[in-house]
Amino acid sequence: MLETILKIAGMIVTATSTIVKAIDLADRFRHRKSNRPSPK
Repeated sequence: MLETILKIAGMIVTATSTIVKAIDLADRFRHRKSNRPSPK
């Protein structure tokens, strides 16, 4: 029982982090497209 709960929790955490990464990448890509690249 506990093992199943931990597995599900781990899957949720993995999915959440993946979604956050995808949103972060999309956000960066959108900013790069709309704005001129800032000189570094």
